[in-house]
Amino acid sequence: MGGIISAVGRDGQVRSDWPLALKRPGAEFWSVVVGSEGTVFALAIEPETADTSSASLLAIAPDSTVLSVTTIIEP
Repeated sequence: MGGIISAVGRDGQVRSDWPLALKRPGAEFWSVVVGSEGTVFALAIEPETADTSSASLLAIAPDSTVLSVTTIIEP
């Protein structure tokens, strides 16, 4: 858990175009998987008002560009 994703290249080094960080304080990535073509899919949980949170699924390109964000739970 945490609000930052880093990527490691085939050479074992952290890639220079990463990390990707969530902007809201207290936001966390709860799950991250990599598709066969290299797209990263991540579940972001972000605090909202009144002790609630939202959940969004991010699709992230291998160069750390966010391709799409789909909110799946909204308080």
